[in-house]
Amino acid sequence: MSEIVNEAGSQEKEAKYLVFAVAGTYYAISISHIYDIIQYQRMTAVPGLPDYLPGIFNLRGTIIPAMDVRLRFNQAPGEYNEKTIFVVINLSGDDIGLIVDSVMEVANFPDTELITPPHSPGEAGNQYVRAIVKKNGQSVLILDCAKLVASALPDSANEDAVFH
Repeated sequence: MSEIVNEAGSQEKEAKYLVFAVAGTYYAISISHIYDIIQYQRMTAVPGLPDYLPGIFNLRGTIIPAMDVRLRFNQAPGEYNEKTIFVVINLSGDDIGLIVDSVMEVANFPDTELITPPHSPGEAGNQYVRAIVKKNGQSVLILDCAKLVASALPDSANEDAVFH
């Protein structure tokens, strides 16, 4: 996080985010969580996992579970192709590859521009949204990576066998 001086002379905090698209919606995650960004590669399916965890892939000798963000947000499945991207994030030492449609940019968002999302009971996707920001007239949903990943991975008994 860095500080900038605004026109009034006061300091604002801003953070850098990776902005990406999934099913026509723009999302962002803090770059502090980014481990790597790679082109989609073939995955190996693991039986018994939820649909939004379509498999695992090998990243330089490390087995990484993949999470399809579309399916995680209960959207229609998309086709994996040469434009599909894995955004590999690291949370507390665990890596997971988020499957997204495209990566747009790294953007700075001042804290003063972040809007708290409205509370929507029963809306699954909203629980993962930490804030909303406007960028070039588009809404960008800033995701809480910890919540997105923590509730997605299998329980620890199965996790050790599959992901470690």
